[in-house]
Amino acid sequence: MSDLQLQLFIEHSPAAMAMFDRNMRYLAASRRWLSDHRFDEPVLGRSHYDVLPDMPERWKDVHRRALAGEVIAKAGDRFDRADGTVLWLDWEARPWKNPEGEIRGIVISMEDITARKRIEEALRESEERFRTLTEMSPDCIMVNLDGRYAYANRAAIRLLGAQDAGDIVGLSPFDIVAPEFHERVRTRTRIVIEEKRETEPKEALWRRFDGTSVEVEVATRPMIWDGKPAIQVVARDITERRQAEEALREADRRKDEFLATLAHELRNPLAPIRNAVYVLKKTDVGNPEGRERARSLLPMMERQVDHLVRLVDDLLEVARITSGKIQLRKQHLDLSSVIHQAIETSYPLLQAGEHETNVSLGDERLVVEGDPVRLTQVFANLLNNAAKYTSPQGRIEISMARDGGEAVVSVRDNGIGISDEILPWIFDLFTQSSRAVPHTKGGMGVGLALVRNLVEMHGGSVEGRSDGPGHGSEFLVRLPLAVATAPAKALEEAAAPSIRASRRILVVDNEKDVADGLAMLLQVMGANVRVAYDGASALAAVADFKPHLAFVDIGMPGMDGYETARRIRMLPEGGGVVLIALSGWGQDDDRQRAQEAGFDRHCVKPIKFTVLEELLAPATDDA
Repeated sequence: MSDLQLQLFIEHSPAAMAMFDRNMRYLAASRRWLSDHRFDEPVLGRSHYDVLPDMPERWKDVHRRALAGEVIAKAGDRFDRADGTVLWLDWEARPWKNPEGEIRGIVISMEDITARKRIEEALRESEERFRTLTEMSPDCIMVNLDGRYAYANRAAIRLLGAQDAGDIVGLSPFDIVAPEFHERVRTRTRIVIEEKRETEPKEALWRRFDGTSVEVEVATRPMIWDGKPAIQVVARDITERRQAEEALREADRRKDEFLATLAHELRNPLAPIRNAVYVLKKTDVGNPEGRERARSLLPMMERQVDHLVRLVDDLLEVARITSGKIQLRKQHLDLSSVIHQAIETSYPLLQAGEHETNVSLGDERLVVEGDPVRLTQVFANLLNNAAKYTSPQGRIEISMARDGGEAVVSVRDNGIGISDEILPWIFDLFTQSSRAVPHTKGGMGVGLALVRNLVEMHGGSVEGRSDGPGHGSEFLVRLPLAVATAPAKALEEAAAPSIRASRRILVVDNEKDVADGLAMLLQVMGANVRVAYDGASALAAVADFKPHLAFVDIGMPGMDGYETARRIRMLPEGGGVVLIALSGWGQDDDRQRAQEAGFDRHCVKPIKFTVLEELLAPATDDA
């Protein structure tokens, strides 16, 4: 190429190029060179150093080396302009020679890469921010670049069980994803790379470094990494979610089974009661045979009603314990007295099964600090359970001994036993309904749950043992012995102050059958009874009838029992009336509200006959 041809090529080049003679005078310059250097005046024939008087020495050295025959190039060189702006350049300086090979000058070409440099810098900053944020993320985040992982955050290291990110970088997704999900990986890769859109989260199975598997939910989206299209992979361990979902399904299944069992348990006593009512309706009690038939039905009806009450009481106890509303009234107790009381409570079931009951409590008096009512309930439930799941004329043993600082009570039977499958779950709520027990005798599976909760509230523990079906079972209750040496109190249930009733009794309840039924019972017991079916009628009855004792239902519409009691107390005749609250609610705050409203005592429906006998004890007055 001739000198003229070279000059013309440079002048018309789209790149930034300039041609200089040996004295660094301009021979040619492209438009791009002139605009990049912001030259406003003609430069041809002028010295490059005159045009740019502040030329750095390093550039002059480049010129000298090129004039000496060296080709010099540099990529990403920083150029500081006089106005303070900064350029980033890729440049090259090389000599140009005549046909004889003599160096006549140099040619310099430059490419302004400032914009690209800024983009690269922004990408680096973006990647740094990405790394900073992802390292803080609880989710597994990895970058798939050209089919291999180029980055993995700390969560990914933990999820996959790797030592560090280096174990993951370089792996293919197919090294991690279970084979049955490989086709999905290919599809999602195509969507992200070719269609440049993210994919919805999908569940997959990943293989960890220790060979185990983990269920994950994975989403992918396009990104730029090191200036190249890449795939951002975000995964979340869904093991806990799976477990929670399974727990919800199990809870829902157990709820359905419990409701079915509850319906069954309620129908069992209701069926004979309804049958007895039908028989009574068809029976002529005016003749001896009819009266005898009616009397024969009464024990059965009483047993079934007692069974219904126990079912409801157990459910209420469970609700109170699980909501933390039970408060223990602890005192020093002789544990043998508690056990004797429990045996007395369970005696009807033990007797009905004709069981041989052996009691061995030893000679040492073991004192614990506990609630006498609740501990009696614990051992009565265990004895009831033993009686229930032991065939007639079976053997039940209850024993007590010291083991270090604990008292250990054993309740053993030779009944149907417990399978290994059921044994770990026997203290769980509603186990009876949710796990089929062979030869079941009914029940909702709340008794043992109550036992465990009450024992643990006393600082103790309970354990169930069995050699399997047909080999009986044993329950061991451990309770810490009382530290104090104060003499143990005799077991006595906390009772309300003795209340004397008179012959005039008022019954207040909006449910007519309930009110009339209680009134009829009180009349049979010798009381003079009047009934009111709402609060207003009760106030009128107090003023007119002047009762000595009044049973008032709490849950009446309009004026409820609390308001009725407060207004009775405001009447001249109401100050001396003994007010008994009747309610289906029996928690401590219900009793407190009743006391604040002016009631003397709070009783849970249905009121026990023994409580009525206590309340109707003969009065000293003859009013």
